[in-house]
Amino acid sequence: MMKILFIAYYFEPYSGVGAKRISYWAKHLRRIEGNVTKCDVITAVPQNQKFDNIDNVFYLANTNQGLLRKFIKSDKGASWIFDLKKYVKRNIQKNGYDFVVLTGDPFLHFFIVDDFKKLGIKTIIDFRDPFANNPRGIAKNTLIKKAKHFVLRKIENYFLSKANYIISVNQYCVELFENYTKYLHKIKIIDNGYNEQIFKNINVQSHCKSEKNIIKLSYAGKLYKDRNPQVFLKCLRSFSDINFYHIGEQSEYIESDTKQIKSLGFMSYENTLQLLTTFDVCMIFTSGYSFESTTKIFDYIALNKIIFIVTDGEVKTGQIYQITKGYPAVYWANNNSNDIERVLKNIEKDINKDIFFNSYKYSREYGLKQLVEILHDK
Repeated sequence: MMKILFIAYYFEPYSGVGAKRISYWAKHLRRIEGNVTKCDVITAVPQNQKFDNIDNVFYLANTNQGLLRKFIKSDKGASWIFDLKKYVKRNIQKNGYDFVVLTGDPFLHFFIVDDFKKLGIKTIIDFRDPFANNPRGIAKNTLIKKAKHFVLRKIENYFLSKANYIISVNQYCVELFENYTKYLHKIKIIDNGYNEQIFKNINVQSHCKSEKNIIKLSYAGKLYKDRNPQVFLKCLRSFSDINFYHIGEQSEYIESDTKQIKSLGFMSYENTLQLLTTFDVCMIFTSGYSFESTTKIFDYIALNKIIFIVTDGEVKTGQIYQITKGYPAVYWANNNSNDIERVLKNIEKDINKDIFFNSYKYSREYGLKQLVEILHDK
């Protein structure tokens, strides 16, 4: 019999990507593991609903107090840890749970692991992204920034040393951990995935036939400075039979709608998936960091879509390559006009081929079963 507590700054009904992994785990744990007698959640997101297989979802507001927040303002866990420590001291008894699963980012509420250790409760810390040595976050151009990076490395090492188990989403992220070789014996990899429960209501096809000989390319999600479609969009002018559709918040990297370029706005995850079934090709724009992945890649695979990846780095490298290398319909291009145009011509030739692929190992359920294995690991 197991009693499990999940601690997540973000949790449903928050709709951002930071809530999806941990929300799925908590909601479906009992479906996978029948010996769970207690399943609770603590989150900083206000609650307005009940969950069938979760006993309690405790809303713990971030009161923005504590000293740590004054030094590390970018991580909301720096202030939430103040509230979390008070809550645990008042409400959680010795051996009250068998395991506590904490997820980040934010990360600094991971300081609570030592409190649980004193209560005889095992802890699992889940890093959905790199923390101290994240290449996107490291800045050493001033003495203050160098000092901050030094402190974050020490903090990360503390977290790794105190937790019973450490989860990361891929090997590249593991190798960014501070002194990671010391902790390999307790590090587990659980990648992200698509929510197969939602896909039960999605009409997945082997391919989508284009309408009126127009090939429809799409991208779902936010666009960033180091992951933007501007070179690609210029290339489209040479392809009158190709249109591009962006699903997501209005982006500065898409100036305005044209005959070939359409911004469809933000929509729910379920509606996004349903709309993606009507497109021929789904796109990824990546900066080329080896650790970089994106949850949308799993959705694209589950939808049996042709996937077109444009990278600022080397093609067919890193975690995105590791995920897609067995998939039968993936095209890579460097982020320059010649390479993008070459791939677009290849897609024109291959657009109507059928795609059949067993995507189960890319599902959230597959990842949850890996978590259950950790819970059983004595």
